[in-house]
Amino acid sequence: MQTLFSLIFVLLLFITGNVCDLSISPKRPVSVEALVGTDVTLSVSHAGVPHPEVMWFKGSLLVAKWTVGNSSLSGVASGVFKPELTGSLTFMNVSLRYNGTYTVEMNHIGEEKVSATFYLFVYDIIMNVSLHTDPGDAVEGQVSFTLYYSTMQGEAKEVRWFFNGLQLRNGSHYSISGKNLTINQPSRNHTGRYTVLLTNPFSSETQHWNITVLYGPDMPVLKVSPTKAVFVSGESLFLSCQAEGEPPPSATWFFNGESIATSSTGTVSLTNVKTSQSGVYTCMMINTRTEATLQRNVTIIVYGRSLQLKCPFVSKIREYQHVRMLCIM
Repeated sequence: MQTLFSLIFVLLLFITGNVCDLSISPKRPVSVEALVGTDVTLSVSHAGVPHPEVMWFKGSLLVAKWTVGNSSLSGVASGVFKPELTGSLTFMNVSLRYNGTYTVEMNHIGEEKVSATFYLFVYDIIMNVSLHTDPGDAVEGQVSFTLYYSTMQGEAKEVRWFFNGLQLRNGSHYSISGKNLTINQPSRNHTGRYTVLLTNPFSSETQHWNITVLYGPDMPVLKVSPTKAVFVSGESLFLSCQAEGEPPPSATWFFNGESIATSSTGTVSLTNVKTSQSGVYTCMMINTRTEATLQRNVTIIVYGRSLQLKCPFVSKIREYQHVRMLCIM
């Protein structure tokens, strides 16, 4: 008879809505961030039944199992996880290897299984940031140049790059991916100070790198001084050659294909010139870092000194008259 009354009571509770289904909170996935070495709890709550069975998974791997209200914790790794009365799971002295997706499942006899999902992100303090380049030099005209960072410790949640204080974004000139900043088709305009800013919820670090894009030589500018179309034997002249580049290009002069003495400033001094020094002079500019070269020619014409004829003063020279001529050079 007592059993019949119990069944009737349960039926009445069900009809009146006083019997609740097992439920769990949170309903949506939750992201949790933790610092290495601290304790962190993936917090859940339940309702509907007093003592559900709790199972925690990392991916598909079961990491903890217990029944709420049961003092037996044989399904929980000692010293690593701490079960809570609510079904929550606490990580003690959490390490980086516990990064991942965790799912908690609760069930009870006669109840539909319920679950909640957590994304656990464990971070360390960012330390000792270094910047590196690939290749070693940035050269104007090459396909790309990459600046990348490394850390002795800690990973960034957010990475931001700056050029001369202005934040960079993905585009035609720059590509940002992972730890890399790539300069597409670098030019001399990309010379400047680059900064990387690394942040996570518990620390931030910056590092700087000055990049000089190598270029040139540009087209050489030749000058002949004094500016004359031709020169006369015995005169002096200077040849100069300059071109833009980084580093500044060095000049070497050639005369009819043979190298001639050139000053450190790229000039050639020709004194007391002779007709044999007429010909093609070539200035070759070279970038000593990239070994790129560019040259231009200039033609120098040297005439022999002209003769001056002086005649004695006479009022008239008659046909067949003998005249003495003096040639002065």
